[in-house]
Amino acid sequence: MTSSEEFIYSSYNQLIVLQNNFDKVFGSVPLIVECIGIFGVVLNLFLALAFRDISSFVKALFLLYIVLIYLSRLARVYSSSSEVIQSWREKSYQGLRRNGGNVFWKFLKSARPLRVSIGSFFFIDKPFILTFVAIIVEQTVDLMISYN
Repeated sequence: MTSSEEFIYSSYNQLIVLQNNFDKVFGSVPLIVECIGIFGVVLNLFLALAFRDISSFVKALFLLYIVLIYLSRLARVYSSSSEVIQSWREKSYQGLRRNGGNVFWKFLKSARPLRVSIGSFFFIDKPFILTFVAIIVEQTVDLMISYN
């Protein structure tokens, strides 16, 4: 491997260690924010629709905005790291044809993007934000149907 390839390899490994430490220390924070966000938005939307309370509607929209900004910032970790790895792969593939080495290419094929986990099963990416909004809509409708 060339010196730049070794630098990329060691930097990636350092980022993986940092990600693992972040998940150990702050791994439950996104899950807590998700649960509190769903509960708060659904409750305020229910109060706004059932009792025609405009302040609850404003609170629900404000809380939804705050949580969506938070989740989109966390989703940016995955999207930006996948773009970087893809650019590394393109540049390495072009250099592979010239140099004939494949050790770094094997590393890049096995490298996965950095991601912020929610619990132990999911990670935050852009489709997760749509799932979050879909859960809020579904739970609000279910609560309204059961209330009437």
